[in-house]
Amino acid sequence: MNHLIMGAAINAVVNSLSEPSLIFKDYPEYDQIKSVSNEKFYPLNLYVDMTNYLEEKFNDKIILLKLGKTVGRTVIETSLSKMNLTSVKEAIHAIQKAHEQFCQPVKGEFKVIKETERAITLKYTAPYNCVLQEGLLREIASEYGGKFPLVIHKECRREGKSACLFEIKYVQRRMEII
Repeated sequence: MNHLIMGAAINAVVNSLSEPSLIFKDYPEYDQIKSVSNEKFYPLNLYVDMTNYLEEKFNDKIILLKLGKTVGRTVIETSLSKMNLTSVKEAIHAIQKAHEQFCQPVKGEFKVIKETERAITLKYTAPYNCVLQEGLLREIASEYGGKFPLVIHKECRREGKSACLFEIKYVQRRMEII
């Protein structure tokens, strides 16, 4: 089955980079990426291959987390801020709805599986780079969850698990957050 992704998802990542032409200078699909339209659909593997390339090129989780946070900020400013969301759970639900529109046919999901007063556990099975998504979740948690969120990537598909499991916690005092 050929899965497709809306160009806006590809462009969100590319536009988060300070010098895309330098970063992608050795990437064979860069000509295709730089001509992507936000409103059109493209093969999902174009997005997946691009984010895998970035992960290999940077070889640094902190850079990918920061990139994910920048993508998260873009998602908040261009979409979520118009929805009058009041919680992280609502924001995750909105991200799931966007995923259902951006990925055709839908593959995987963002699903809250547990919620307490101080934490949310999210099961993540969508096909996007989980490190970038961790950064996005950090930005979402910071915007909609109040002070001092901590996002923990508890389980990972890359380590043979069936899904990535993220826990978003709120701590009492400020910690160093990437």
